[in-house]
Amino acid sequence: MTKRRQRQSIGASIAEFGPALFVFFFIILFPLINLIAIGTGAATVYLIAKQCATKAGDSATFGDALISSEAAAYDLWGGGFGAFANLVPVGGFNNSGVDLFVVDTNISTNVSQRFGPNTPFISGAVNPDEHLYAYEAVATYEVGPFMNLNSVPFIGQVPGVGRPARLSYRAARNIEHPEGLQQNIIDVSSETSGPPPRDIYQNRNGNFL
Repeated sequence: MTKRRQRQSIGASIAEFGPALFVFFFIILFPLINLIAIGTGAATVYLIAKQCATKAGDSATFGDALISSEAAAYDLWGGGFGAFANLVPVGGFNNSGVDLFVVDTNISTNVSQRFGPNTPFISGAVNPDEHLYAYEAVATYEVGPFMNLNSVPFIGQVPGVGRPARLSYRAARNIEHPEGLQQNIIDVSSETSGPPPRDIYQNRNGNFL
């Protein structure tokens, strides 16, 4: 009688082991890994925005700012952190996921105007004595779950856990060379660096020559 009860107890334990494993892996472990991935993705998207704004702010012309910010976005998006977080760019200049704006702030009135995205600065003459100029980079990416759990009940439609989550961050940097804001048309047919998805007959602000 005792042995029979022991066998029944062992059988019940084995029967419970499968559902317990399912709950552990699909409800606890895998979603936790996806949450780590979305945290990594959020940090990476913010870093992309920060780096793009920094690179643009250090550029000599508006065209250089567009190209350098695009290159920075591709470098980080295609790196290890971007791959781990399954980053997918949403729009942006040349589908880089990053749009570049120019923010013009009147020093005396503290009123700001925002121009863009990815278009030349066209608000009259540049006057660094009375205005502050800054580049604002807006990075928008979808952060896909590291493990596809969209078929798991209850959590399959949770953004970042069961399906991609769209994140957008922005960062700004003062423009070091404001006189270059109106020097945007540059032929890129002789360029050898930077990301490839750009036609050689485009100028640096993305318009065809």
